[in-house]
Amino acid sequence: MTVDSGTLAFSPGQSSKPIAITILGDTIDEIDETFAVRLQNPVDATIGDNPGIGTIDDDDGPTISVADLTVTEGTGGSKTANVVVSLSASSVQTVVVNYSVEVDGGATYPASVSDFGPGTGQLTFTPGQTSQQIPVSIVTDSDDEQNETFLVRLLSSPAPVDATLGDASAVVTIT
Repeated sequence: MTVDSGTLAFSPGQSSKPIAITILGDTIDEIDETFAVRLQNPVDATIGDNPGIGTIDDDDGPTISVADLTVTEGTGGSKTANVVVSLSASSVQTVVVNYSVEVDGGATYPASVSDFGPGTGQLTFTPGQTSQQIPVSIVTDSDDEQNETFLVRLLSSPAPVDATLGDASAVVTIT
């Protein structure tokens, strides 16, 4: 916001006057901010409540997205597929997102739950952090098979941060 000063002149019988406050928008996710409007030096009047307090509601929450991934299955044992979840911008607040790892029911060759570790969880981004990974266990084998897929879905971003879901579903392909 811009800081300014000025004079209010009331006409006879007038009991209120607006004061225009210019808010300077930005794209930074931050906590709501407060400001005070202080009246002083009245002439032929008294000041009641002083100062008046205003709040600038932050509306710049980040967008949360998850990226598709291709992982080579390999043979014997297991390996980890690290699915990347990112914020479009850093936040000064903690950002939380819930997720699920599940069978891709719409795929031509869906991976079965014996091929990967399904489940649910929650990621917590600390202030300033913009990227995290969801580790998913891949069970390897020596079977000759088609590429198989499963999904990682971002489910919700609980309050209080006003983060929104961007690309909320990633296809993980096991080759």
